[in-house]
Amino acid sequence: MTHPFAILGAQHPSTQLTPQQIVARKYKVSTLRQLADIYTLKLGPNYLTAREYYAHEVYRPDLTQAEKHAFVGELGSTRLNAALQKPKAASPPLAPLCSRDTLTQHPQVSTLTGSQTVSRLRLVTVWQGRCSRVLYALWTIPRDQTTPQTVPHSGGMIGEIDIGSGKVRSMRKGVGTDTQWPTNHPRTGVHLMGAALPHWQSVLDTVRVAHNSQRAYALLGWDLAICPDGARLIGGTANPHHGLYQFATARGILNETFAPVFEEIKAAH
Repeated sequence: MTHPFAILGAQHPSTQLTPQQIVARKYKVSTLRQLADIYTLKLGPNYLTAREYYAHEVYRPDLTQAEKHAFVGELGSTRLNAALQKPKAASPPLAPLCSRDTLTQHPQVSTLTGSQTVSRLRLVTVWQGRCSRVLYALWTIPRDQTTPQTVPHSGGMIGEIDIGSGKVRSMRKGVGTDTQWPTNHPRTGVHLMGAALPHWQSVLDTVRVAHNSQRAYALLGWDLAICPDGARLIGGTANPHHGLYQFATARGILNETFAPVFEEIKAAH
């Protein structure tokens, strides 16, 4: 594992400055403050590495300490998922259901993305009481027609979708100090903010039915595509990476909305 201070010493490719120097200059956050945050957040339940601290912009001066402590790293995400699962649910329930390469994307979605490449939805569902419900919904947009990677640091974009309406609430491109929040598609100019995705009720129904068939699991992540005839499941996992939510929303997964849900799930075991 790379030592946090080795990461801190890495130079930014475009400015030849280290991450802490860029943050100190741009956001007026002292190096000492940054190091104190990194030291605190590397411990449980956050397990946030120095690299993740900068990628998620946890240094932002508008964040309170409580809001900073809502962020988790990859290890923190995995441990959170493990703590939420019921004792008998020890492994991911589903292999990939279908290949994204075999699917045809809905033309309305292609108009928004400017690409025929299937853009993936990631929905996370939780089991509460006697039914499943959607915790959050994300949408990833590929960089171009030939590049399937969709996370922000690969050149793609990721955004949050309003669960009730299926409309785009946010869209992020880049990570750390290179983060942008475009309202229009950077390449095509198509307006994305507030755009409604088609077949949204089909998306919600699909993941709820899927989770209803996997009741041994308290939390599941689902990848879907929107096709001309409705939503199609690509795959499911009992260990969804909550860092994607954090990228899409600039909020930690242990926020004041989700933390009580997680505690309720744990108490029900």
